[in-house]
Amino acid sequence: MGCSASRLEDEEAVQLCRDRKNFIKQAVEQRIRFASNHISYLQSLKRVSMALNKFVECDDDRHDFLFLDSYITPVKRLSHDIDKILRICLRREIFTSQSI
Repeated sequence: MGCSASRLEDEEAVQLCRDRKNFIKQAVEQRIRFASNHISYLQSLKRVSMALNKFVECDDDRHDFLFLDSYITPVKRLSHDIDKILRICLRREIFTSQSI
């Protein structure tokens, strides 16, 4: 019983069994870690989708607001010549006000 020959720790089969046990333990720990990270990833996707949904809803509200306003009238583009004359007049006005 107390004899050194009765020890099984040194046998190859016992060592192989312990190695398998440690390997399975590590595999279970990695599986738990993977599942936890997967849950975190899914939660972050949910938060991103909620943010995108808010963004789209807000953008839709702005577009609805623009279409509902009846007092807004379209701006008529001035002809190229009139637009050019107005720019020249504005430049002269700016230059004269800066020199004062």
